Amino acid sequence: MILKLIVALSFFSLIGAQIPCDEEYGLHCPDKSSWEVGECIKEKVGMDSLSDTCKSYLNAMSVCKSDITAHCPNLEFTGEVIVCLLNWTSPSKLSSSCLSSLTPYKESDKEVERSEEDERRANARRRRRNKAAGMAREQKNREKNKEEKKDRKRKRRGIKVEKEL
Repeated sequence: MILKLIVALSFFSLIGAQIPCDEEYGLHCPDKSSWEVGECIKEKVGMDSLSDTCKSYLNAMSVCKSDITAHCPNLEFTGEVIVCLLNWTSPSKLSSSCLSSLTPYKESDKEVERSEEDERRANARRRRRNKAAGMAREQKNREKNKEEKKDRKRKRRGIKVEKEL
């Protein structure tokens, strides 16, 4: 019973975790979400300038992309994705390359202590990033709705509408 409680508490502490690239994400790519995050960080910061933990995380996300898509949908580049892969998904369902890229996370289950100032800055970055991502999604939806409205008008007028694939 106590072991189950300890395991459950460790899951909940990890769920609130940030990604190892949170600083780069917040500074350079706050308007990105999903798989765009990794590409943006690599493009704007460059792999040579990243910390080893961030590089390791980006590598794991890349190697585990199909596993994440299959077993942890909508968790890519969140603090929960590693928890999902290591604890919520059976290892037998993951590819061997993904499992090996997750080795550093299996071996280091300790929490990183942050000062109140670091935590405050991280929370501010997260709020900015979430706000920017929400605005980007809204803009994308507005553009999609606008295009759909134009297509409906064209159809009513008898103009052939071609969809892009």
